[in-house]
Amino acid sequence: RDANQFNATGHGMSNGDVVQLTTTGTLPTGTATGTDYYVVNKTDDTFELSTTRGGTPLTLSSDGTGTHTVDHQGGYRDNVALCIADYMTTPKNMGGYGVSWSKINTSILIESANICDESVVIHDDGTTQARYFIGGSFTTDSNPADILKQMASTMAGWVEEIDGLWYIEAGQYKTPSMTITENEFRDVVSTVLDKPMRESFNSVRVVTRTNESEFQPTPDESVEALDKFDVTPNHTTGTFTATAHGKNNGDRVRFISWDGTAIDNDNLPTGIDQSVWYYVVNKTTKAFQVSFEKDGAAVAFSDNGTGTIRAFHDIYLSRDAERRVFDTEMALVNDSTLSRRLGLIQLKKARQGTSAVLPLKLGTADACCFDLRTGDTIRWIDNHKSFWETTSGKSIVSMASDGTVTDTAHGLS
Repeated sequence: RDANQFNATGHGMSNGDVVQLTTTGTLPTGTATGTDYYVVNKTDDTFELSTTRGGTPLTLSSDGTGTHTVDHQGGYRDNVALCIADYMTTPKNMGGYGVSWSKINTSILIESANICDESVVIHDDGTTQARYFIGGSFTTDSNPADILKQMASTMAGWVEEIDGLWYIEAGQYKTPSMTITENEFRDVVSTVLDKPMRESFNSVRVVTRTNESEFQPTPDESVEALDKFDVTPNHTTGTFTATAHGKNNGDRVRFISWDGTAIDNDNLPTGIDQSVWYYVVNKTTKAFQVSFEKDGAAVAFSDNGTGTIRAFHDIYLSRDAERRVFDTEMALVNDSTLSRRLGLIQLKKARQGTSAVLPLKLGTADACCFDLRTGDTIRWIDNHKSFWETTSGKSIVSMASDGTVTDTAHGLS
């Protein structure tokens, strides 16, 4: 080791490669075994390490003792963004897309790769997994555009060429790159849902190919958009109490019993079935009852159950009244938890997808001088101090001679 550099003659690694460290003694202070590090600032015979891809090098305060070994984990592993870049830069005669590295926006690629590596909590017990990862296979004689679309779907993102440069974007909220206020509009903003509610689905069932199914297409559990809240049952009054629960008569809910580490539905109140979607009836500000039918008689239960009784409200089923399931296959997802997370993203995009036309005044600073690309977010504010944020769905947002700016938007929130 020299300062913060590791010396290894002809190591052959590249910036962004993943390594782990082991030692016969003690590692340099600032590093640990069993931890993934990313190679940065590499030369032919030296390199530094960072905890994030393309990030700040580690500061090492000692050399440690013994012999240190670098376990090269590889450059890509299951990081979606980097696997896409690898496929895109593989020559066509070797089954790739044949794009030069110089044609890929590497700063966006590094940003997307780090998003993929982020840990997200997937369970109440604190269990985490990487935000996005890829697993599966495809044949190189498939349509390259279809392969890219499949790969990008595993990170809820997209791949697009803009002005000769390729952008590999992982799905994540971005801070608005511009804000438009009421004073800059010359007319009322018009918005329309991409798909009428009556044609929208309210549940997604993802078909995956996991290790458990020996990579055969297997439908997973359906995914719904749920909000959860804890309730206190009272079998004497037949009510469930939850302060400011915000539910309306006719909303759809179901229940589970949670003991702090696992679901144990044998502990639900007797008479309540965890598999049933009930209708909310007789709601007050702090309590409600449930029924098998809309506006029907309240269900009676004979005890209060044990453990934490948790209610789940199906947001879209409550609006639609009937279940509508959309089946989708994710051929490059080999994990059922990730497939459900991606299915939920797909569901919310389908339900919230909105197109907008922003009629701006000519001559305003924001109206004249901006250029948005896919993935950029803009915010507009009306005189009631409410605001909308929308993600651009076009490479260039166009402005007509009358000042109208047209933006195909996705995911209004």
